[in-house]
Amino acid sequence: MSWYSTDFAFRVPISLDNVTTASVTTIDVDKVIPKDLDIFWNNVESTGFDMALTRADGWTFLDTGEVTAWDRGAGFSVATRTGKVRIDGLTVDADKHTMVWLYFGYPASADLAVGAVGALTAVPARFSQANSRNIGPIIPTSAEKTGSTTPATRFPVTSNETKYFWWDLSREIILRGQTYNDKLDYESIEYVTVTSETGGVASTIHTTTDVTIMQVAGRGAMVRTSVTGCVDATDYTLILHVETTFGGSTGRVFDRRVLLQCNDADDQ
Repeated sequence: MSWYSTDFAFRVPISLDNVTTASVTTIDVDKVIPKDLDIFWNNVESTGFDMALTRADGWTFLDTGEVTAWDRGAGFSVATRTGKVRIDGLTVDADKHTMVWLYFGYPASADLAVGAVGALTAVPARFSQANSRNIGPIIPTSAEKTGSTTPATRFPVTSNETKYFWWDLSREIILRGQTYNDKLDYESIEYVTVTSETGGVASTIHTTTDVTIMQVAGRGAMVRTSVTGCVDATDYTLILHVETTFGGSTGRVFDRRVLLQCNDADDQ
């Protein structure tokens, strides 16, 4: 990813779920901006004119060449912390999770909203508000050793819990050798999918729709997934498929795995 412009002091990612409806390649977004998203409400202009959206690469601006339209929703107000991100007609890959960046903090900005938003059929969207102190378990991602038949990283789970896992991609995402727009940002997560299997057979312990691409304060690029409903005394492989982008161009494709061992401890 790259930083769109030094005019903007801040940005936050919005994770978009395009797996809820199969085989869709044009999506809409209608997401309320959380009232407790302080970094946004404390720094956006009172008009909201400085809100700008880009694709996952951080610099492909969502103008009329990228979307039909987008706006802030009716009644945008910093005083009451009321606003939305509404996107009409964003073209994406089917059956994958993706993201866009919301930029803000540009005092001299003209109104950057685009076109007239029509009726929306919105996909689920999430803002990330996590920090590095309140997350876990963390999966530090890396390629498996040559010849490995099971993932080296392992975590316990139980059949009666729903558990979040945080894939830490920060050590794998490539940074610039020198700054651009005062930032080292270069490579970005563009698309992810999550699957699971046991004994080589697909399983459903992962929650397909509960996947969030995020930037975690103090850590960097991460993907959150959740797991529930495993069978006692069964091993599962959770698989994260990642596609990246470099400044508007297709980047890398790689898979990362973790072994989940379901074990309900006997209290007797």
